[in-house]
Amino acid sequence: MDKTITKQLVAIGGGEIRNKPSETLAIDKKIIELTGKETTNVLFIPTASNDSESYTHLFTQYFEDLNCHVETLKLIDSTESKRERETRIKTADIIYVGGGNTVSMLNIWKATGVDIILKDAYEKGTILCGLSAGAVCWFRNYLSDALKLDDPEAPLTLFDGLNYFPYTVCPHFNSESERQIPFKKVLENCDHIGLGIDNAAAIHLKENSLSVFSAHKSAGVWACFWDQDRYYQIPLQQNREYQYSELSDMKTEVSSC
Repeated sequence: MDKTITKQLVAIGGGEIRNKPSETLAIDKKIIELTGKETTNVLFIPTASNDSESYTHLFTQYFEDLNCHVETLKLIDSTESKRERETRIKTADIIYVGGGNTVSMLNIWKATGVDIILKDAYEKGTILCGLSAGAVCWFRNYLSDALKLDDPEAPLTLFDGLNYFPYTVCPHFNSESERQIPFKKVLENCDHIGLGIDNAAAIHLKENSLSVFSAHKSAGVWACFWDQDRYYQIPLQQNREYQYSELSDMKTEVSSC
């Protein structure tokens, strides 16, 4: 009988791994535990940071200290063939996508076909995870400051993601409070729930449910939505598994109060 495949994704709102201890240490340990392996193969994809050498070095040291074998998939100025990329993606237990410019990253993934290879790995049970850009790229759409890289006065903007999950998301929800007002505004015309993810907090998503865990008690995830001209921002409980239908029902619940 074939082994049942569990599709899993962990989206981390933000946090510095260079800090001692890392702001996301408890989350990263949890992700490793999800593999059920003593030594875990981690593939780091730093496309969003323009394949930063310093970020790659820091990440590699950090996860090697957590008893992981780490490789890096670089796509900018890379001579690797599509077959070589596919092999390295398929042999990873965890694929971790770093932070940076989400818009640029997704354009590169689509140009190289990596987006399709990642979807296939996810369907076959590889754990996908990421921080900031590496967290929000998997959702229907996301609020991003990508345009500010060229124009500091540019507004936060909503972009389309890969649509693995039908939510609008916002990273750094607690640490960058200037994101909350534009997030509230873009949700006004949405008929679905938005998710605000704090730094040091993560959403663990499976096929039919999600749960929240964090590295700090003060960090969490917020279900955000409008109902009858009123805006709601409801904290999701940690260590509770939510069926996706429960999130959709939140609007009905507040309407009946």
